[in-house]
Amino acid sequence: MKSKILYIFPSHLPLSEATFFFDLALEQIRTAKHLPHVLFLQDHVSVEIARRKKIPFTVLNHKVSAMKIFWPFKIRKIIKRNQFEVILVVGSNHFLMLFVSTFFQNTKKIWINHGPSHWAASFISHFLPCYSTLFFSNVVKEQSKNAFGIIPQGGYWKIPFGVFEREIDEIALQEIHQKYKNRKQLIGIVGDIGPDGGQMTLVDTIHLLKKTIGDNLFNQLNFMVLGTAKNKKDLKFFKKLLDKIHQYQLDQYIYFLGEKENIHVYLNAIDVLVFANEKAFDVQRDLMQAILQNTLIVTNDRSWPVEVIDNYITGIRYQGNAQVPSLLLKDIIINYVEKKPPLTSSKIESILLNAKEKILSDYNREKMIQKFNEVFDMIS
Repeated sequence: MKSKILYIFPSHLPLSEATFFFDLALEQIRTAKHLPHVLFLQDHVSVEIARRKKIPFTVLNHKVSAMKIFWPFKIRKIIKRNQFEVILVVGSNHFLMLFVSTFFQNTKKIWINHGPSHWAASFISHFLPCYSTLFFSNVVKEQSKNAFGIIPQGGYWKIPFGVFEREIDEIALQEIHQKYKNRKQLIGIVGDIGPDGGQMTLVDTIHLLKKTIGDNLFNQLNFMVLGTAKNKKDLKFFKKLLDKIHQYQLDQYIYFLGEKENIHVYLNAIDVLVFANEKAFDVQRDLMQAILQNTLIVTNDRSWPVEVIDNYITGIRYQGNAQVPSLLLKDIIINYVEKKPPLTSSKIESILLNAKEKILSDYNREKMIQKFNEVFDMIS
């Protein structure tokens, strides 16, 4: 039986991760299996994408200054007017808002728990009823299952986050090479800028590289940060980060480029992508897309990439809880640039090939959509 499904767009996520909603909606439109509708809480760059793809959508607030305290009541009216039967949200803050919006309504709620966000919202969310809780990561799934709270009626589901190889705009790629790479090795980090985003670890690593290797070697490197600071706490951290960069005299080596709709082209230009997050956040599409673009992944061992990255087989792992993780990261980058064992040219080629095969096999879009459909079919 067809269900009317409302997707509350996760604008708090990086654009490249949030757009999996569009993959699901387009497949449901194509197969006429369910009736999808996307709700944008505010005007967002993704609104134009939905319009272009002819996905039904509603924008809750066209004014950026709209008071968020009234959002649950506006959402409630939209749900009642359209008689949505299933609602899917990402993150604990949005789940709390949805709970208020559907109070005393017989609407099935699906919560995608993507890991720690606001601690209070995360804690409270585990004690609120929902039909099913979904995860893109076994790491976060096990954390949630071990927490106190209500076990959802439809259970816990691990969803393989789906990616696919995207076509590269060669002109755009050439421009990126000219502006930011210029025949140098490009080291990048991607994701929201904040205290847990790993950017400070990367800056400390760059400082160590500049201090410990010769100018000839250091001048072969450039660094790129893709992501934005999205709240007051993150903006405060961003200022602290920029102050440290200025203190270290690294301004000319690090490019801050914000979010990019064509991020896969930037990932293609990056040689090494660093994942230095301080918490076990959920799977990031950018990292898997980077693997498909033949980019080497270097990650700490405290978060979800351990599900994808086997050390020196599909990427490089370092000890995230080391006293000074930037020292470990520095040594890995030096070995990469100099092609020293264990990172010889042939070994790097082998790692890139193994990683790409793993992503195409285990994290393809078809498997993701199939698993979501199993959840929706169970509800219907």
